[in-house]
Parts: sequence; C-alpha cells; structure tokens
Amino acid sequence: MIKWGEQPRKIKLGDQTFRQIRLRDKEMFESYTKRCDYPTNLWSMNFAFLWADAKGDQKLVFWKIIDDLLVPFVLYRKEGLHLLCLPLGAGGPDRILYVAYQCLKFCNTWNRKNRYYPATIRTVNRDQLTFLQRSSEFQKYFEYREMNGRERHFSIEKITELKGKDFQRIRNQLNRFNRDYPNAVIRPYEHRDYEAVLRVNNNWLKKAKQQYSVIFDQLYFREIMKQHEELEHAILVVEIDHEIVGMVSAGLTAEGQSWGCLIKKMADVDGLNEVMIVEMARAVQRLYPTVELLNVGSDLGVEGLSKFKEKFRPALSLERYRVRLKK
Repeated sequence: MIKWGEQPRKIKLGDQTFRQIRLRDKEMFESYTKRCDYPTNLWSMNFAFLWADAKGDQKLVFWKIIDDLLVPFVLYRKEGLHLLCLPLGAGGPDRILYVAYQCLKFCNTWNRKNRYYPATIRTVNRDQLTFLQRSSEFQKYFEYREMNGRERHFSIEKITELKGKDFQRIRNQLNRFNRDYPNAVIRPYEHRDYEAVLRVNNNWLKKAKQQYSVIFDQLYFREIMKQHEELEHAILVVEIDHEIVGMVSAGLTAEGQSWGCLIKKMADVDGLNEVMIVEMARAVQRLYPTVELLNVGSDLGVEGLSKFKEKFRPALSLERYRVRLKK
C-alpha cells in the first residue's frame, strides 16, 4: 500500500522495485543524461526540478535502471503512474522507444488495476519528438498530443548585449529602472537572506493568484532555496534601500547549457523582472563562458507570460508534447 509523503528508499509496485529519488542521486542522473543521444534540453528533465518537485504528499518520484537506461517514474495521487521524461542514457530512437514501450506497458497494467487512466510520458519537446520519429516504431506504437505553451530558450549573448531594435524595449526598461532605483544592489544570495526572500515570494504570490489559475513552483521553491549549494544553483537577490525586493536563480544543465528556475519580485517594482533576467544571463556568462542558451521553461500558453518571454527574442521556442501508447 502506498503511503503518501516521505517514503523509504525502495518502493515496490506489483512485481517491480524502484528507488525513490534522493539528492545524492544527482551525479548519477547527470551521468546518464550526458550519455543521451537525443537532445536533453527539456526544462522539466533537469535533476534539480525532478528532485525538488517530488517533495510533498501529492506525488512520488522514483527511478529504475532498465537495460542500462535510467527511467524516471512519477506516481500521482490522483493520476496514477507515468514516465516523467524519456529514459536517460545512450541509444538511438529504437532503443529508447523499446524501453519506453515496456515501461508504459507496466504503468498501464498498474493503472488499470488501480483505476487510473492510461500512462503517458509526461513531457517531450519538439527536438526530442523529432528524434523519436526517426524510428518507424514510433508511429506504429505511440501517439502524442501537443501541450499548452512553448518552452523558451534565450540567447545568452543577445540578452547580455541587448543590441538593435529587437531589444529596444528591454533597454528602455533597464534604463528606467536604473533612474528610478539608483541605489539598487544586485548580489549573490546568502543564507541569512532566506526569510527576506520568503517575504518576496509571499508578496509575489498575492498578485500571481489573481493572474494564474495554477502556480507550479511553490512546492520546489523552498527546496531549491534550501539546497541550492548542493544543487549547484546560483541565486541573485536585488536590494533597494537595504530591503530585498527580488530574486532570480539558475543552474547548469548536464548538457552544458543554463537552466533558469525561479524569479520573484515585489509587485510594485516595475522593470525588475527584466533586470534580473539580464543580470542572471551576465552572471552565467561570467561563470560559464561557453554556455549559449538560458532555458526559462514554458509560457504554459498564458498570454501575459508568453508576451513577456517573447520580449527577449528566444533563440528557441519548442513545442511540448505528451506521449502514450496507441490503444
């Protein structure tokens, strides 16, 4: 019987045993991710997200090595058993699809027994779908549907330089912010900032709840803040008159690009989101000069969020899909 919340390391479903994801699994996950022959630029397959979002009592995230591929599973309290992303590890589309097929069959058997809907691979992006479609097995055994929103990848070079007409609006907002807040300080996060950052998040939440029907990052927000060093996650905070009014975070992906995660600000500080994204891109560029892209995740099909991310002229805008076995 599943006990929701904190679980023992090993979890048994049917005749299979899985291991619940732990922070110490980070090196192993990234090792398997680096071996992948398909693009691993999906925002939600970053280890920091997989681990941090597993906290709470509505889902369990666990993994199993199958045919030398690491397969991340998720069990939702209300939606059943699924694959979080494609199996991780080396192999062409036929091999990846074979393991995914076997895993989805197992999930479907478990879901039927427990009165859940059919299993899915929760998210693949357009680059990954193109890889899978190289195999004739994909069309034969799998089907997919497009999800709301596109995943946005910003060019580090372009948003640090902000050249040309395309970035005129961003430059204007940065200049206005600097005029309005000449004493603003942008610096690395310190542990003593935690309570102040929580206040910023609570302020942000009040407005966000009026704009968005679902807010996805509240579960993993605290986990990433608390374990940012172990996750190798950089956090910047912005102070105005010695008060923290904003924060932004990013990390490095296994494939060597950057991954933007959290961005929060006080509701009444105009232009701060633009400032924080540009400053984080500059920090990434200083720390990792070879990084080209900053993946800031999906706009979820929300018009305001989509327009905001479009201002940064994404280098990549990737559709996202949910995949399942054909009936």
